Formats: sequence, structure tokens, C-alpha cells
Amino acid sequence: MLRLLRPQQALPSLLRPLSVARPLSTTSRLWLHQQSTDAKKDDEKLLPEDRNLRRYEGHTFEPFTPEKVPNAPVTVDTELPNITSHKMRRWAGFGLFVVIMTVSLAFSFNYEKMSSSQVSSCMYTLRKSPLANEELGSGIRFASAYTWVSGTIRPLVGKVDFSFPVKGNKAEAIMHFNSRRASGREKFRVLEWSLTFPDGRVVNLADSLIDPLIIDEEEHLVN
Repeated sequence: MLRLLRPQQALPSLLRPLSVARPLSTTSRLWLHQQSTDAKKDDEKLLPEDRNLRRYEGHTFEPFTPEKVPNAPVTVDTELPNITSHKMRRWAGFGLFVVIMTVSLAFSFNYEKMSSSQVSSCMYTLRKSPLANEELGSGIRFASAYTWVSGTIRPLVGKVDFSFPVKGNKAEAIMHFNSRRASGREKFRVLEWSLTFPDGRVVNLADSLIDPLIIDEEEHLVN
């Protein structure tokens, strides 16, 4: 009985009921009301974009007024970029790209001409021609490792007209070959096949017995 009549110990602080907040006094209420009223009046004087600047990320910024604008001159220490230089760089890059593509296409087309059957057949016949060996010497070949072939090679439309430099052990010359075909069923007719030397001398090879395009088993001209 004595234990039951003992006064119970106080509850821990964490279990105590929270105390009720004291109401604001009349003076505090008037001060808060005055502050909110002044803020609303200031916002009404500002433009919408100025209101957003004042309350950006919870910070308050005081807007500029004509009386508060500084009269000191504004200077820029950083040099402004030159817009013209950027345009020139772009045009220069575009021009370089066009030049590279043009040169690449030209070399690819020239390699296709060098690898064509017409040029290969013409070089084979030139090496077998007695007149060409007499004028150029033995070992007839292209004048350089990469020879530029000028002209047109279009056998499907019946037009083969090209020229390129050749050389032998004795001399060097420009070989010109021109052949036409009236229709697809006809054979090519040689109009010109010649060697032009640096001194202007022209040697006609069309009268030789070997056709540069069509060669039979005996390597004689096929009419």
C-alpha cells in the first residue's frame, strides 16, 4: 500500500506534451501587417519582371530607380569577339573542303581512266608497234608513276578520245588516240593515233597494222 501511495516520478522530457505556442501580441500583429502592406505597395510600383528579380531564389533585391542609377561611365575590360573573323573562318573551311573534294574526285576519275581497257590495250599495242619502238626506243611505258590521262573515254556512246605522255629509252612524247563508232553494232574506227614530240614533230601510228582497241590472235588489224 505504501508503494502505491508514493508519488510517481516525472515523465521524461521527450514524453512530455508540447507546450502550446503563445499567441502574438497586438503590437507584433500590427508590425507584421505593416511589413506586408509596405511590400505590396512596393510591388505595385514595379514592373512584373522587376518583381521576379526582387524575389529570385528567396533573395530580396532593391530595384534601381532614376535617383539610384550610378553616373559613373561603364567600361568593358574584355575585348568583344570579332564576328567577321568567324565568318571568314567558316568560308575558308568550306572552300578548303570544296578544293579537297574536287582534287579527290579528279584523281579518282583519272585513276579510272588509267585502269580502263582502252588505255591498257593502247599501251600494249604501242609497245608492239615497230614504228613506236623506233621513235621512242625500247621499254615504252607511262612517263611517270601516276600519269594524267586527258580526254574522254566513253565506249558506250561510241567516243574514245584521250592522250597522255609516254616515254622509252630514247625519247618522250605525247600519245593521242581518237576513235569513233557510229552505232553499237559497228566496230570502232580509228581517226587518229599519233605521237607528238617536244620539238613539235608528229609521227602518225594509224597506218600501222595493229589496232589499239581490237586485236585478233595474230595481232593484225581487224576491219
